[in-house]
Amino acid sequence: MPLLLGWSTAIFMDYRYKVVITDVYDNVTETENRILGSIGAKVIAGHCKDTADVIHKAHDADALLVGDLPITKDVFDKLTKLKVVARYGVGFDNVDVRSATAAGVQVAITPEVMTTNVAEHTLALMLTIVRKIPMADRLVKEGKWLDPSKWAGPIPTIRGKTVGIIGLGRIGRAVADLLICFGVEIIGYDPYLSSETAKKLDFRIVPQIEPLLTESDFVTMHLPLTDQTRHMIGERELGLLKKTAFLLNCARGAIVDSKALYTALLQGRIAGAAMDVFEKEPIDPKDPLLTLKNFVATPHMAFYSDDVHEKFRTEAAKEVARVLSGQKPTNLVNPEALARRKT
Repeated sequence: MPLLLGWSTAIFMDYRYKVVITDVYDNVTETENRILGSIGAKVIAGHCKDTADVIHKAHDADALLVGDLPITKDVFDKLTKLKVVARYGVGFDNVDVRSATAAGVQVAITPEVMTTNVAEHTLALMLTIVRKIPMADRLVKEGKWLDPSKWAGPIPTIRGKTVGIIGLGRIGRAVADLLICFGVEIIGYDPYLSSETAKKLDFRIVPQIEPLLTESDFVTMHLPLTDQTRHMIGERELGLLKKTAFLLNCARGAIVDSKALYTALLQGRIAGAAMDVFEKEPIDPKDPLLTLKNFVATPHMAFYSDDVHEKFRTEAAKEVARVLSGQKPTNLVNPEALARRKT
């Protein structure tokens, strides 16, 4: 009750800034009130259902705190006071960054929060698809006890295999660190990797994606969805993989052409795939991928742990506070917006 009374009193204070949380399920946290209140900002839970709702409820906002709701060109056209959008997480494909930049709005993300979680989930999916855990679990619960050698598909060991990592940012490098104990060879590909960072890595970097695909027993992706990465793994790329190879995706669903993946799995052109993300989310329960025994799916949960949501919101609030205080955010997506930024 004291907190409620304190907030009720606070809403009548003279605030300098207005910050709106867009996602429909999110309420204002005590941490957000503390961080943003310290710079004279009022934080409001918009509970927005769609883009039109964002425009209506945040029409005079200085900042948005966003999750998965699309923040489109219309939002940047209509919200003329908007200075910053901070997103919970590392991906930002739901934010029209080009329009944000044109409007002088800075877009910030919170990548450090989820690095360990996604890296661990990637390893979990790798072990799950190789060891056929879902199939084994189902058979035991059905009262069946079958000889594993009679199951469809190979059950290889991971030790001694080659793992190709596409995208060598925080998460890709964290996956590489976790893989050390498995005794694998690692190949990395990232066209945006700086030469300084590459020198610090103790595994092989290839300048093109093709050798990574042809040599790897496992391929895992850790890069954002952009015009360049959309359907980066399609029919041609899947055709370069070994028939015994496994594909993992904990990044963004549209990086992989799901129709081409389905065909490759159905025809046995690759051994299996495990994905936490999909081109359309939630995935349609009737999607043919879900009928395949050599495909494992999780519901975009790689980022999650008990305390991660609070950390996301804390870091996003700090980014908003930095921008509204005239500072540069720590994880700025569109530095070009600095030249157009609003005061």
